Amino acid sequence: MDTTSISSATTTATVNAGTSSQDLEDQFLQLLVAQLRNQDPLSPMENEEFVSELAQLQALDQQEQLTQMNSELLLQSSISTGAALIGKQVTGVATINGQSAQASGIVQSVRVEGGNVVYLMGLDDGSVVNLASSDLISVEEAPL
Repeated sequence: MDTTSISSATTTATVNAGTSSQDLEDQFLQLLVAQLRNQDPLSPMENEEFVSELAQLQALDQQEQLTQMNSELLLQSSISTGAALIGKQVTGVATINGQSAQASGIVQSVRVEGGNVVYLMGLDDGSVVNLASSDLISVEEAPL
């Protein structure tokens, strides 16, 4: 009879922050199978424990899906807000010639970079700079 400790299976199923939902499921199932293989035959896992662990897996998967949907909704909302600023006079902290400085200009377009909304702001001198939505200070109607 194999009396290998379950702790060795536990160590191989270490979860990383960047692990996908499918990877987590696979790791969980591998750990569960290892538990079942290495359980004490005189004291096997109770059905309630087994169902409880499966329910935890399902809850984790649903939570991850909900988090993903919330992130997507937040990005869509940020894009909509940014689109409403097109043609408006904005002031914010932008990087101009390698220096962070407060600048004002007209929002010409909006784009997403690395999951963040960025406004393309036209300055009075004709140049265009990127302004992160988090660096926005004020919004006004554009002068005629």
